[in-house]
Amino acid sequence: MRFSVFRAIFLAAVLFFTIVSPAGTQESQEGASEPAKRSLAAVLIVQAVDNGNEPTKAATRTFDDVGDDHPQVAYIERLAALGVTNGCGDGSRFCPDDNISRGQIAAFLVRAFNLPPAGNPDFSDVPSNHRFAKAIASVAAAGITIGCGD
Repeated sequence: MRFSVFRAIFLAAVLFFTIVSPAGTQESQEGASEPAKRSLAAVLIVQAVDNGNEPTKAATRTFDDVGDDHPQVAYIERLAALGVTNGCGDGSRFCPDDNISRGQIAAFLVRAFNLPPAGNPDFSDVPSNHRFAKAIASVAAAGITIGCGD
């Protein structure tokens, strides 16, 4: 069965926005919270974009901090090949173990699924000059998020 773009976006949105709370934590099965990592984002986005197919390891490495022994190296390299991530810092690293923010997730979703631009986000905690304001607006306009409630 081939996924539609809508289904892929829906899958990515459900996976991300149900596991990542406003504080940027991931709810574990035991109910405890732990930070959601950038490497998790790579796995979930690539699975959605590639219809659940596991990526193959690339011959070369894009990021200095993701070696052949990293458990998600194939996903991180595929995410880079898709143009979904620009890395972190100066772009030479991916920072796989860093926490991921909802703004970063929104930017990944916009790039992964070519979401169209939207105006400014209509969220009280996202000013129009926020680094990820445009991405957040696009994700909201696509119906992927409705915010976190006030």
